[in-house]
Amino acid sequence: MHLQLVATPQYNPLKFLLASVVAFVPGLLVYRRLLRIEALHGSRRLVAAVAICVVTALAGTLVYLLSGATAAFQGADEHPAGVAAFFGVCLGICAVLFRDGLKLSLRKRSDPP
Repeated sequence: MHLQLVATPQYNPLKFLLASVVAFVPGLLVYRRLLRIEALHGSRRLVAAVAICVVTALAGTLVYLLSGATAAFQGADEHPAGVAAFFGVCLGICAVLFRDGLKLSLRKRSDPP
């Protein structure tokens, strides 16, 4: 399957962006809730990271499929669920990478001795 953006009048990049933002919300909620559970102790961060990836990927796939946000990509006509799942998994991976937000600090970090 080869994905290529096709210039069609129905393609709306705002629709794709809005679907992506909506898909981040359930994963973020699950992540924050898992961080509060005291029973997980040391593995809390790992469990929360896996959960945000899975939940965001599933939510992204569902939102992309229902909204038709991936309809402009070539191959989406034959396999709409496959294209939506691909972008959902990509979104889940991005959610893991950005789970704590972008930490931009002007302070220098001190190296441990």
